[in-house]
This record gives sequence, structure tokens and C-alpha cells, in this order.
Amino acid sequence: MTRYSILAAFMATTVLAAGAAQAENDIMVVRVSDLNVASTQGAQVALQRIKSAASQFCSDADSRDLGRIAQHRSCEARMIGKAVRSLDAPVVTALYAPPSTFRLASEATH
Repeated sequence: MTRYSILAAFMATTVLAAGAAQAENDIMVVRVSDLNVASTQGAQVALQRIKSAASQFCSDADSRDLGRIAQHRSCEARMIGKAVRSLDAPVVTALYAPPSTFRLASEATH
């Protein structure tokens, strides 16, 4: 069994619907065993599945409360980062690279 198959077995199908118990443990399940995550195409599909699963996992039934929307976004970012780190696939990690929160000094002066 390859490293990715073992990970895929651990992260077996899409998101489990166990609600509160899952949220407490931050367990999100994503299927990637059918993908070659060492290829760009496979890594892109894996990352899309991770993002979709995080969106479902963190869903709050279309809340219009700005506080809940912020919590949803924070949850998504945390779960995507956690899944990418757990997968430990260099191409997926490279594609994920969260947006930079800083600007270069040369950009700020222009």
C-alpha cells in the first residue's frame, strides 16, 4: 500500500455527517486514493476536493451573521491547511501556498 493509499484510507470518503462530535475533533474526511497527487492535475483535483470538503465541514446553513461568516472562513482556512499538511504531498502543498499577507518594500513605495 502506498503512502497516499494509507492516507486515503485514513481520510476515507467525503465529509462525514457526524456534526458536533466531528467539529470537536476537527476530523474531515477526503477521498484522494484515486488520484496521482504527484502530478499537477491530480494535485489540483485533490486540493479542490479538500476545499469543497472544508466548505461543507464548516458550513453554517447560509448564515447572514457576519461573526458566523468570519468563523466559517477561519474554519475553512484551518481545515484546508490541516488537510494539506496531513496529505504531505509536495505538489498539493505547492499549489495550496496560502496567499501572502505581506507586501515587499519595493511594492509599498510605488
